[in-house]
Parts: sequence; C-alpha cells; structure tokens
Amino acid sequence: MNKSILFFLCMAWLVSCSDDGYQVVEENSPTSGKLKVYCERGMQLHIKNQAYTFEKIYNRAKIELVYCNESEAVQALFNDSCKTIVMNRQLSSNEEEQFKKKNIFISAMFVGKSAVALISNKEAPDSSITIESLIAILSGDTAGRRFKTIIFESEKTSTALYCQDSLLQGKPLGKNCYAASDVNDLVSRINNNKNAIGVMDYIWISDSDDSLHKSFLSKIALLPVAAKGNETAYFPDQSNIQTNDYPLTRNMYMIRRGEDFSLAAGFITYVAGPDGQIIMLKSGLAPWRQPERLISVDMSPVK
Repeated sequence: MNKSILFFLCMAWLVSCSDDGYQVVEENSPTSGKLKVYCERGMQLHIKNQAYTFEKIYNRAKIELVYCNESEAVQALFNDSCKTIVMNRQLSSNEEEQFKKKNIFISAMFVGKSAVALISNKEAPDSSITIESLIAILSGDTAGRRFKTIIFESEKTSTALYCQDSLLQGKPLGKNCYAASDVNDLVSRINNNKNAIGVMDYIWISDSDDSLHKSFLSKIALLPVAAKGNETAYFPDQSNIQTNDYPLTRNMYMIRRGEDFSLAAGFITYVAGPDGQIIMLKSGLAPWRQPERLISVDMSPVK
C-alpha cells in the first residue's frame, strides 16, 4: 500500500477515536452529538441534574446549559442559537405567531410541576398568608399589613412575571417590589428583614437531601399560602403541588425547535420518560406521570 495513503488512513482513525479508545460519533442523533439548552435560572438545579445523568448514560452526548430569563430563552430559540429551552410556561400566542411567520416548527413537552415559593424571616410575625393579601402587597397596598416588601430572586425572573401576569392580571408591580442580585442575595435579605416576603422558584429548595436546601432553610422559613376563599394554608411540597392544593403551582415545559429526531428530541424524551421522571420525583418535584410500582402479593393461607 502506498505510504502516503496509509498515513492518511492512520490519521483518520486517530481523529475518530477518543482518549479512551472509543469512537467519537460527531453526527447528531437522539443519544449523541452536541446540544445547547437555554434554561430559566430558577430551574437550573434540576435541569443540571437531568443533563448530568443523561451524559453519564450516553457518553457521546454533550449538553451545554445556558441560564437566562424567559425572554432571552425564547429569543435564543427564535434566532436558532439553541434547539431547546426550558421554562415554566408555554409560548404565548404572540410568540407562536412569530415562529409561524418564519415557518419554524416548535413543539412543547409538559414534563412536570414546580411552584413559586414564598419565604420569610424566621422571626416574622405572620406564619401564613392568603392569596388576597399577597396580591394586595404585590400591587403596593401594604396599609395595616405586617409584610411591607416583596423581594424577587433576580431581575426579570420568571417568578416576578408569574406574579404580574397570573396574580395581578398584567397590572404593574408596586413600588415596594424589588429584585435581589441572585437567590443567595435574596435569602440574605430575607434573613435580615422581618417585614419582607421573598419570592423564589421552589426548585431551589425542593430537594431535602441537597446541601443548598439545608443551608437556605437554616436561615429562612417557608410561608404557607391559602387559596382564595380557603381558610387552610398549604406549604409548597411535592404532595400539595401534585394535587394543586398549593395555589402557586406551575407547570414545567421543554420546548424544542425542529422536527428531526435529534439530540434535542432524545434529551426531552429522556426527561419526560421513566428515568427522568424518577429524578424529578427524587428532587421533590411533581413528575407529569408517577413511576409505576409493581407489588407482588402472596394470597396463600398462612400456616
């Protein structure tokens, strides 16, 4: 064989192999390739766990996570900066229309349920709050109320948009509403203010085995919320989120661009499938479907 041909064949073989001797598959398939996912910041802990486990199972797949706010995620999907985004809502009718005008196919998958959590100082005078009181404080009406201030985990966070769109029906937030720099800053502020309510994504504190959960709850308290017309206030936990007894429950969606069965489709299928749903269950969230438990019962008489 010609030496030059042999040289190029050897080089091609070396390039196609990774350091551990396995062939690197460059093409995009449901279990291989590269995928950039834009994720709303409040959901990053959970999606990070999902991506980590997926990569361990499918070692030819690489998922890059970009944490941002909702509008940045939608814009990235529209501009084809990514193929998948993760948010706590579906696209609005106006956003869907913009994609249709460009003939961009979009599909959304409901993967589970989370919530907006309210936190307070451990020495706060009130141990619970009603939706009516929360709406009043959000709008700036604090007369005769012990809680005077609302602090969100960051600027343009989805929790602030949820409060404005769902609770205030699009009306502006009051001048007593502020944004922390991040979730750590939020916890610090609430720890030092008995008259403030902190608003954060429940995912930050949903996993009771996580060190961040233990650290946060050592400094602040969860505030149970009573729905309109209901005297019973509920904490945000897995059970109350699944049954919607906790009134600030919201859905989690993974939205992708394109119809091809690529890594984007594979990753979403994994999160919505049995393995991904178990991860969600263990994280303290409410999966869209409960994993099955098979129980064998011995009906023979006891001797």
